[in-house]
Amino acid sequence: GGYVSVYAHLESRSVRRGQRVEAGQQIGTVGMSGRSFAPHLHYELHLNGRTLDPVNYFFGSVTPAEYANMLYMSVNTEQSMD
Repeated sequence: GGYVSVYAHLESRSVRRGQRVEAGQQIGTVGMSGRSFAPHLHYELHLNGRTLDPVNYFFGSVTPAEYANMLYMSVNTEQSMD
């Protein structure tokens, strides 16, 4: 559908670059790299070469309780949710 996703700071990958994936398919495990203080995921979303804000896509699929838990974890580990 023209979407391309980019994931950084992974510990391991389960798919190859350019491989088509299905919703819900595990593509890797979250890791820690660079100057990070805790495991986290850097996620980018592009549509037809244009960068999109992924927050408009992944928070729609979580419950209010799941979002509250993510926010709690973010604050308590001093990591942003970007």
